[in-house]
This record gives sequence, structure tokens and C-alpha cells, in this order.
Amino acid sequence: MEAKQIIQKDDAYCQIYGEKYIQKIDYLRKLIVEDETGENIFKVVNFEAGLGKSRYTDIIIKQYFDEWNFDRNFLIVKRFNDESYRSAETIEQDSFLRDHVVVITADNWQKWKKNVKELQSKQVIIISHKRYIDLCENDTERAIFTKDRHTLIIDEKVNFPIYTYSYQYYSDIRKYISYANAKLFDKACQALNEIAENPSTSCTRIYPKIEKELLQQFTDMMKDEIRNQHDLKIKRQLENFLDTVLLLYDKNVLALHNSKELYTLNRKHKHWGLKNNIILDASAGIDGVYEVHDKFKMQRQTRLIDHSESKFVHIKMNTSKSAIRANQKKYFEKIIEMIQERHVDGEKTLLVIHKKYADTLYGHMKKVFGDDVWREKEKETDHDYNEQSYAISWFGNLIGKNTFSDFDNVLILGTPNISNAHYLIHYMQYADKTLGKNSLQVDRTGKFKNSKFRAIQDGYIAAEIYQSIKRIQRNPKPKGKFYIVTKDEEIVHKVLGQIKNAKLTEIIEVKDEQKEKSATKEPTKIDQIVQYIHTLVKDGQKKIYKSDIQMQFGTIVWNRVKKHPQFQKLKLKEQQKYFVVP
Repeated sequence: MEAKQIIQKDDAYCQIYGEKYIQKIDYLRKLIVEDETGENIFKVVNFEAGLGKSRYTDIIIKQYFDEWNFDRNFLIVKRFNDESYRSAETIEQDSFLRDHVVVITADNWQKWKKNVKELQSKQVIIISHKRYIDLCENDTERAIFTKDRHTLIIDEKVNFPIYTYSYQYYSDIRKYISYANAKLFDKACQALNEIAENPSTSCTRIYPKIEKELLQQFTDMMKDEIRNQHDLKIKRQLENFLDTVLLLYDKNVLALHNSKELYTLNRKHKHWGLKNNIILDASAGIDGVYEVHDKFKMQRQTRLIDHSESKFVHIKMNTSKSAIRANQKKYFEKIIEMIQERHVDGEKTLLVIHKKYADTLYGHMKKVFGDDVWREKEKETDHDYNEQSYAISWFGNLIGKNTFSDFDNVLILGTPNISNAHYLIHYMQYADKTLGKNSLQVDRTGKFKNSKFRAIQDGYIAAEIYQSIKRIQRNPKPKGKFYIVTKDEEIVHKVLGQIKNAKLTEIIEVKDEQKEKSATKEPTKIDQIVQYIHTLVKDGQKKIYKSDIQMQFGTIVWNRVKKHPQFQKLKLKEQQKYFVVP
């Protein structure tokens, strides 16, 4: 089998790029059906987005079996189930393999779990990223998928979960805990709450401690609560909370604190492989995670698609989540004004922003453009895209989607930065080691001073932007307009460096607006406690018991309450278990 045999006659990329394109597909073919990496090595290939790597992966596997080759059985890992079904359809099309490709989902896994031998006889098994991650923790089930299977193909980067704890998370879960267990729940979480309530924006290592006996009592109690919970969604939330707490108290797992949140990871979450392992990730060349462990072998690919007829505009403007929050109204007004000035009738525009602002942007756009605006679906009942001129999506939601391939314009309306602790957790997950004694300090721009952590940070942001802008104009000769709204020039150049013949055609500098005055400041937990105490005083109570307030609010750091200006005005006298009203 040669690449020329599998490339479709009407392939527009082959018609324009000829032999260079054929060589790319042939390299992919060799990776899949000829190479063998070894079980603990992963070849990471950064075929550029839009080149057809996923489609030709399916065609190569189909052709391999059509030529009566059966030395290799395949395990393919996809982000979404709909992608999995499309791949299965392509591999099975006009083939005797119709009964030898199976997609494993949450809906059919229990059936296949009872028919392990039949499952293992299939030439191709396709699973989701989530199942691949879950199998990290289950040796028995993982063995079902790896037995006699030769080649693993992971489509796009695997994002292992980050376990996050906050006082708000604790409060949300506490309402599901029975009254009889509330006191034990509070006691076990107290050490975590005291750390979490620290508002410091510095990222620091933490080492929460708990008595072994108390932790065991908490674990047993939570398992009882989970068993007695009939709502499946709440049951999963309780399970996740228990996992999070156990990991945070685990002395063998490093935890971090950053801005009233605690973060940690599951050390079992790491890449596992077969005899031949391939990761196809278009942004691998700029994502720093693949540089932190020698099990990842980068196979850097030259860029092929010519963007010389596209326009790239850098709009210098602070677009972090906090910056947008500070000036929401003016920010969205400016963006819409810019869209109106540059919109051409008949063109379609994709807007990409932080998920938390997608609804707000949608509301502002609807006021101006009416029903000609569509917001990405979150649930099945949401409306499908129906040829609207404007579509709104968010970071982390676009990889693997071709809904917007024929759009003319894309606006990246936010800088996809995440909590600094997330970058450090990503480092530990991919490096398979802790942070050591490396400094966690950041410079005045919020970037890590440590070069390894900085590479993860910059790489993550650049990769998200690259994947987003490559969702449009997925054709051999793109003529789109790409607007990147961010203050970070370094990131812009990093992204454009991944796009052949991409040059900045315009730079627009937007001055920072004055911070808008918030009409209502969101009260903190301490504010709420003090207000509650003030109400009790006003109602005539002479003794205010700490235990009563803790039943209302859970764990309380009393030193912080006593420092609150409004509390000090009450001039209460503190006893061990209560306050006396003068």
C-alpha cells in the first residue's frame, strides 16, 4: 500500500500541493502500519490543523485490512463520541470489516464488558479521551483493551483532570450531607478550608494534614452517603469530592494553593501505551507539555498550507478574564463596533471567548444583530447552527470540530490563560514527577520565571489560540481574516510561527479603559457571617454561640471574622464558645 493509492482523486490539497502532500500522508501511513515505537514511547506528530490527519488515519487503517493485513489490531482514542462513530463508518465503508470495528461508549460498555473475548477479537476499538483516562486507574479493565492489541492512536492532546477544592465547593457539597454526618464532614474539611480561605494570589506548595483515624471515618461516612444517594448526578459529585479530599491529604501527592483554591492531581493519570504509540496533535509544536519527558518523541512537521492570501490582525488589548470582567460593557461595545466596521455582507464570522463570557457576548450581539447570531450548543435541546452570520464558541470547545470550516473571519476575543496552578499541574502530569525545588515566582506580567514552567504556560495559551483560528478556512488556499485580541505580542508571534507565510497585516492598539464601578460588590463569606451576627445582635440576642454560626456556615476562621471592620464596631466580648453582647 502506497500513499498514492489511498489519497482520494478529488482531494483538493493533493491537487495544489502535489508530491509534498503525498509525502505527508505517506509518513502518516508508515507511522500507523510500519513503525513500532515500543510500549513506553510515544511519537508525537504535529500535522497542522486542517490537513486531514484524522480522515486519512481512518482510510489508512481501512486500506490496511482491505489488503488482508492482520498483524496489527488498533486502539483509537477520540475526544468525542460523534468523531468516533464517523471514524468507524469510514473504516467499515464497503469493507468486510463491518463487524470488526466497535465504538465503546458509556451506553454500551456494560454489554461489552460481559463479552470480553468478542470485544478483543475486533480489529479496531475506538474509545474516548475520558475512558482512556479512566483506564489509568483500572488495571483490570485496561488489560481488556490492551490484550493482543498493537497500535495506539491518540487523536489530539489528552487533558488529564485537575482536582480543585475551594470553600464554595465544600459548601455546595455540604448541602447533600445528612444532618447526622455534618459535624464529621466539617471537621475533616477544616484544615482544607483554613488554607483555601487565604486570598493570596501567589502559587504555593501546601501540605494539608489530618489525623489518620479522622480521615478513615470521613471516608467511610462519605461512602455511606454515596451509597444512600439515589440521584446519579449528585452521587458523582460526592464521589469526585471524596477523591479530591483524599488526594489533597495524600502525603505522596503535591498540592498547590492559588487565590482561595487548592489544586492537586491523581498520580495514576499518565500515558499508557501498546507496542506502537502515536499522538496526533496539531499544536504539539508549541505546547510545552511534550518537552518535559523523554517518552515523548516529537516528530516535527513542516507546514504545508499557504496562508499568504490571508490577513492577520493583532489587536493590542488586555483580554484576560479579569480584564474583561472589570470593563465588560465597554469591552463588548468596542468589539461589536469593530465587527460592524469590518463586516462584509455574505461573510460569516466566528467569535471565540472565555466560556464564562459566552452568554454575555451573545446577549450584546443579539441586541445588534438579532437572530443572525448563534451560540455554541451545550446540551441536546439547544438549537443547531443554521447558517447565521455570527457564531460564538469558547476555548477548549473547538478542537476536532469542523462546523466553522467555511467561515471567512475569526476573532479571538480573550487570552485563554488559566490559573497558574493549572500549568504546574500539567507539568507534573506530563513530566511524571513533582515540582522539586524550582521557584514558582512570576514576573510583573504574571508569567513564570522558571523556564520549564513558562514554556508550559506560553505553550498552553498559544496552542489554544492556534487551534481556535484554524477552525475556519479549512481549505488548501485560505483567504480568511484572523483577528487576535491580546496584549501578549510574544504569544501572537508564537502562533503565527506555526502558520506558513502568515504575516501581520495590521496592528491596532486599544487603550485600557477605566475600571467600571460595580453596582453591587459580591459579599464574601466573612461579610455574610458578620452580617448574620449583626442581625442576631439587632434581634436582641445576648449570647451568640460559635457552634450555631458554624452550623449555618460550616468551618469558620474566627480571626478573620474578628478583623472585619463591621464586626469590630459591635464590640462583642469573646468567650471560648460564644460572644457576649454588651
